[in-house]
Amino acid sequence: MSAGLWQNQIAVGTLQKGDYLVLNHMKVLKMEDWIAYEKKVWQPFAEAMVKDGVTRGWFLNVQEIPGGSDLKYQASTVGVYPSWDAYFKFGDGFVERFKKVHPDMDINHTFDNYEKLRTIGSLEMLRVEDVVVLAK
Repeated sequence: MSAGLWQNQIAVGTLQKGDYLVLNHMKVLKMEDWIAYEKKVWQPFAEAMVKDGVTRGWFLNVQEIPGGSDLKYQASTVGVYPSWDAYFKFGDGFVERFKKVHPDMDINHTFDNYEKLRTIGSLEMLRVEDVVVLAK
């Protein structure tokens, strides 16, 4: 058994009961470079997907405790999809949306750079069974 503390670094959108979460667990060697690249590339793309109703949210998290380069994963991103079908339709219009959000970026070069910054070690899908919110 183990425990860890993860801290959210970027939050786009939200999640609701019944949503599907796709967790990408990653090995990241240069955390600051990777987070900066995610802010530059994926955050505006995630904001466009939420605005267009393709996804409901996207979150970037970093493992704070325990720490160290020998951890299995140091970071994760979480994509939030409003339905099972929405996950499988995610790729529809992907390239066109990317070009609209980043007209000055070459998509192939951009994703080649991702491969230099992080390695996705595991992907899992979960369904949100309940949500707890703070009372106001």
